[in-house]
Amino acid sequence: MRNPSKSVCVLAPVHPYDDIRVFRKEAKSLARAGYRVQLIARAEAALDEDGVEVLPLRYARRWQRFPLQPWLLWRVLRTGASIVHLHNPDTLLIGLALKLLGRRVVYDTHENYRLLLLDKEWLPRLLRHPLALAVDGLERLGARVFDDVIVTQAAQVAHFGARTTLIENPPITTGPLVAEAHRLAQAHARQDFLRVCYVGLIKEDRGLFQMVEALERLNQRHPARLWLIGRTASDDLIPRAQALPGWRYVDYLGFLPSQAAAYAYICAADACLATFLPWGDNERVNINKFFEAALFGKPVVASDFPVWRSYVSGIDCARFVDPRDPAAIADALAWIAEHPAEARALGANGQRFVQERYNWETESQKLLAIYERLSRPVAHGGA
Repeated sequence: MRNPSKSVCVLAPVHPYDDIRVFRKEAKSLARAGYRVQLIARAEAALDEDGVEVLPLRYARRWQRFPLQPWLLWRVLRTGASIVHLHNPDTLLIGLALKLLGRRVVYDTHENYRLLLLDKEWLPRLLRHPLALAVDGLERLGARVFDDVIVTQAAQVAHFGARTTLIENPPITTGPLVAEAHRLAQAHARQDFLRVCYVGLIKEDRGLFQMVEALERLNQRHPARLWLIGRTASDDLIPRAQALPGWRYVDYLGFLPSQAAAYAYICAADACLATFLPWGDNERVNINKFFEAALFGKPVVASDFPVWRSYVSGIDCARFVDPRDPAAIADALAWIAEHPAEARALGANGQRFVQERYNWETESQKLLAIYERLSRPVAHGGA
């Protein structure tokens, strides 16, 4: 039963309202726990979904969200929420203003933005380093005054200090989403070739060109095709990839309308790719795509990064490769084609790990613990 005295405003101006972490994991978990949750995010219209009230935010271009900051602050205050949950650096100044106004603030940073901004191609190169330093300074200031900072990487805990909580991004393993993915997967009839899948943001630093080149090499040994699913980071990526010989083995599906639809292709695949290049923050990010594949019992060919290996130490659920080397990726996929029983065992190991140890149902308890603490009455003279 929702307790009206426990109200949360989630501000995520960069994200579409149905973002997996912002909405499907965090906001819905809070709503199920009895909080009134109002989410300000990109949406076409107001709606109420699974107990989360979506307050639409519309802008056509990336830069337009910055002049909207005063309006966003007013919009947050108008919700009357007792706790404000902010996502990503765009909201830092709003968060500082909210603290001056006596609100309880949780700041949720999904990436190491100090490193990430250095590789943002849409930013002029001369601005990247100063902006990265400015964002890092604001995040550190926020960590001193906000009521909690949520990070996704273990290395960030020490960076931000005592009031920091590590909440990683494991998959949701229960509920209608997984069942719907299995149902939709039945439409993707099996073929007499190895079916490989990549789902996620399509970027050069996530290994797009190496994946396509690997498919060219792999087909010299085993028939195979790649399902390539997701948004592209820039308009020139697909034309550049189409110029490669391996593109004839790619089925580019673009962005799919639902997470279940994307998951259905993972469910129907023989193997999944998570071969990010060692650029920016990639070597330290939480490997969502890795664990989404494991959720459906699929072996993964993944970048051989120490942090990534540490996540699954002793699990034996992946083939780790140099992501810069298409031949190494092709060799790993060929091994999966040539050793189906061993490949299925890798997938089963990963699935067991996700179901028993690394899932959102367990991880969400950390989020609820933060909110339980912040929902307690403030002691006289307290912050």
